[in-house]
Amino acid sequence: MQDKTEFIARLSISRSHGGDEKTPMSVYVEDDTSGTRIFEAYFTLADFTSALTGSYGVRGKAKLFHGPVGFKQETKTEVVPRPKGYKTDPKEIEVLFTPFEIDGWRGDVSDAYNHHHWVGENKVSVGFRRYVNAEGKIWEEQNEKV
Repeated sequence: MQDKTEFIARLSISRSHGGDEKTPMSVYVEDDTSGTRIFEAYFTLADFTSALTGSYGVRGKAKLFHGPVGFKQETKTEVVPRPKGYKTDPKEIEVLFTPFEIDGWRGDVSDAYNHHHWVGENKVSVGFRRYVNAEGKIWEEQNEKV
């Protein structure tokens, strides 16, 4: 028996311009509450048109994502220590974020490299996010970094 999760979905269909010309048509499904992408598929223009006009079982490349479906994203900003220089190893930065990553909060490592977020010589303003459902349960996945 398969697990089922009901949610409000957002569907997007797009055509790439200048990307993968073999499969330019894309279909995305996202969870409306968390904004998490759940599924994406890519098709040739001919296959997409065929499916759109009623063909069954048209094949394409697809990806399935696992994320906080039904959970609302919360955000906050914290000023954290920053090592000097642009070439800091992301693992070093993750260690600096650790004291702030409690109760499901995860820091955006890329903020530490963005000089627009730097506060003085040795601190950086970092965006943190977490996902919480209506009952207050925090969604956490092992080793997930934003």
